[in-house]
Amino acid sequence: MFTLKSFNVDNKIVVGLKVDVLNPPLLLIIGEKGVLSCGYFDLKTAAKFNVPVAIVRGVKNFEDMWDAEVQELTDSANRLGVVKGERGEEAIRKFSGVI
Repeated sequence: MFTLKSFNVDNKIVVGLKVDVLNPPLLLIIGEKGVLSCGYFDLKTAAKFNVPVAIVRGVKNFEDMWDAEVQELTDSANRLGVVKGERGEEAIRKFSGVI
């Protein structure tokens, strides 16, 4: 049904959540400062609550998320240094507080 997985990003822990009841699955990687998400996440709602979110698309697992390019993001994610076109790995490093 769902998977929780922790990742060590330069001695910072981020948590991955995968919900398998949907096809494709819902995927999130949650850092201390923001969230890397698949396309299910609504950026308008995230922006309303000032939540830093970056969206990657076409992903089916956590590994895909690390390699995929950020396609959309909230202004608050941009203020943390996340930019369109960078790899998900770079975004999550910024969301984890490493960068």
